[in-house]
Amino acid sequence: MKKIGWLGIMMFVLMSASVFGATVSIPNTNVNPGTTTVQIPINIDNANSIAGFQFTVTFDNSVLNATGAVVGSLTNGWLLQVNPQAGQISVIGASSTELGSVSGSLSILQFNVVGNPGNSTNLSFTVHKLADTNAQHIAHNAVNGNFAVSGYRISGYVSLTGGTSLVSAASLNLTGTVNKTTNPDSNGYYEFTDLMPGNYTITPVLNRYTFSPVNKTYTPLNSSQTNQNFTGTFQAQLNISSLYGIPNPSTGTHIYASGTLISASVNSPISGPSGTRYVCSGWTGTGSVPSSGTSNSTSFTIYQDSTLTWNWKTQYLLTYSAEPATCGTITVNPTAQENWYDTGQIITCTYVQNPGYIFEKWLINGVEAGSNPTLTVTMNTPKQITAVFKQVGFVLELDRNIVDVVLDADTFVETQVLISVNPVGQYSKVVNLSAEKIPETGIALSFHPGNGVVPFDSILNIHLSESIKPDTYPLEITGASEDGKNTYDIAVIAKTKVYIPDTYCANIKGETCLVPINISTAKGLAGFQIKIIYDKNVLNVMNVKQGELTTNWNINDSTNQGEILIKGVNKALQGLEGGKGSICTVTFSVVGNIPEEGVPIILESVNIADKEARSMPYVSENGIVLPGIKGDFNHDSIVDIFDVILCLRQALEIDPSVDNADMNKDGVVDIFDVILVLRKALGID
Repeated sequence: MKKIGWLGIMMFVLMSASVFGATVSIPNTNVNPGTTTVQIPINIDNANSIAGFQFTVTFDNSVLNATGAVVGSLTNGWLLQVNPQAGQISVIGASSTELGSVSGSLSILQFNVVGNPGNSTNLSFTVHKLADTNAQHIAHNAVNGNFAVSGYRISGYVSLTGGTSLVSAASLNLTGTVNKTTNPDSNGYYEFTDLMPGNYTITPVLNRYTFSPVNKTYTPLNSSQTNQNFTGTFQAQLNISSLYGIPNPSTGTHIYASGTLISASVNSPISGPSGTRYVCSGWTGTGSVPSSGTSNSTSFTIYQDSTLTWNWKTQYLLTYSAEPATCGTITVNPTAQENWYDTGQIITCTYVQNPGYIFEKWLINGVEAGSNPTLTVTMNTPKQITAVFKQVGFVLELDRNIVDVVLDADTFVETQVLISVNPVGQYSKVVNLSAEKIPETGIALSFHPGNGVVPFDSILNIHLSESIKPDTYPLEITGASEDGKNTYDIAVIAKTKVYIPDTYCANIKGETCLVPINISTAKGLAGFQIKIIYDKNVLNVMNVKQGELTTNWNINDSTNQGEILIKGVNKALQGLEGGKGSICTVTFSVVGNIPEEGVPIILESVNIADKEARSMPYVSENGIVLPGIKGDFNHDSIVDIFDVILCLRQALEIDPSVDNADMNKDGVVDIFDVILVLRKALGID
């Protein structure tokens, strides 16, 4: 009761005034998110003579709830009365002794923190009174305070790649529950502070840069975030220029992230008007592009705005020729690939005339350009250069350039070619004729005459010996004068003859007849393949055997419906030394009536070859089987002493084989066949 009475007296005393200079204050207070209680002092900077106080402080009850108060650092042992209410707290303190000139806290207010991060409230004095022991007022000032629950923090670094912008020029935009914008410092550091819980997005922005990540989102933000870093990449512009072609990248402006490797090229050459083309001569560049180059491609890594210009040069086509085409040649200096020259390039043309021609004039695009030995041309348009020549002297004219001859192993062969030596223009000089054989072989050549004054004719005699091989032999005929020479090539085709002689056969069913396949010269022959066609209703093939020239050869045959294919090859794989005669024989039997005009034996195909498997030239001649009297070897329709003698000569091997002389069909012509012919001549048989 005494204490309460004393406090009442003190309250009354506080109504009195006293003059002192002091400041009562509430400090600004911040707490971290998650803080649940807080103590906030009421301070005084000079407590001289203070023996009592009375304070009422208001605040936001959604941020703080008052729970009580305790004595301060200066009022230990004082009587203290506290009245906490919603949104305010009142506190009265008193002592029987005065304080000295000291500073410190008079009371410490106690609160529960109920606000969210980022919330704050003012702590405002609505009542503030000080008294001394004489119950006199002490004059003073009152300074309000503030309380805040610190919000969440988002921080990190921004870095830039490429370009020239400062990192501090970037902006970071925070949107969501709270909207803010900040800029990084010179080191790229940024932060957003005092953020209340909620949903947020941070988006970095800087002109000509793209960022990775594009943004960062917090749904929700319920704790502080560090190392929220962004990397900005400069978006470099590349401008491509080109008058021609299809560049890659294409003409125009392109955007690339700094650090991108670019391979650039353009197709070249580009066709223009006739005889004109455009060739890429290289490039010029700025920025990250190499400053210059001479090809139609380049590679570089772009870090800054750059330009690439493809450079072009014009080229013109030079064509040149002689007229007539075979009379001479043109040489140009300098030469150029495919005769394309840069515009303005100067070239020199010279000519070489062939024998029998002289240079007359130059033509440029069909227009006369003089007759100097050299022609200088500036390539400022497409150019067609023509060197015009005219012919003088003589020419050789032959009545043929291919000479066909048929060889005979028993004798030589001769043939002739007419050569006319005629003037070109006014020409009347002596021309000598000669010939070159390729290769030298059994051919003899002679001219009659061998020379003369133009114009004149000469006969070329060609003599082929009986030992020459069937083949094609080139000859070069030359006419030479003091002004030059002319040549003329001819070919002598020396052919052998493959033929079937006419054969007589008794027109009796079951009779047989021997049909040879002959060759006029077998020089070099190493193999053959022959296909024969005959009338199967009249004749039937019985066998095929070697001929006189092929006794040691392999002979094979196959017969099919009036056809017979015969193949022969020398076992020694060598060509024959020569000779004429049969290379195989076919024995037919008579199965039908042989008509009076005979039965054709047709050589449908013939292939003959030497040891190198080269085809040998030939002519062929079909044969015929005629009806005849058995034993009538000379075909005079009677068997008499002449036929006996022919058979005897055959038996003695004086003459070659006689058709069907093997009267008894034992495969050999001997005395028995002679007797059979003699008996038929005497009418005995």
